[in-house]
Amino acid sequence: MAGNPGFEQLKGRWVRPDGGYIIEITSVGEDGQLDAKYYNPRSIHVEKAEAVQKDGKTEVFIELQDINYPGSTYRLRYNAEKEVLEGIYFQALERQQFQIYFKRMK
Repeated sequence: MAGNPGFEQLKGRWVRPDGGYIIEITSVGEDGQLDAKYYNPRSIHVEKAEAVQKDGKTEVFIELQDINYPGSTYRLRYNAEKEVLEGIYFQALERQQFQIYFKRMK
């Protein structure tokens, strides 16, 4: 059975140009659960990764749980025109938010 067609465009590797961080999404479940990996440049444990449709837009939530990443999160929205995931990174240790984006790696 196919997943939500609105989520299929999330599959692939995405790079954050300001630091080289990478999100890799290899599959998307029907319920929006993502099989996602995060690298900086080493692998960082992804505790939770999911996609939802909200107000006609595809949104992604990723929670990290690892050394130096205890509860840091990404709240991203897929922008089809720019082919980017853009939104907010919450750096839990510093309790700071940053406006960021990831572009699809070719």
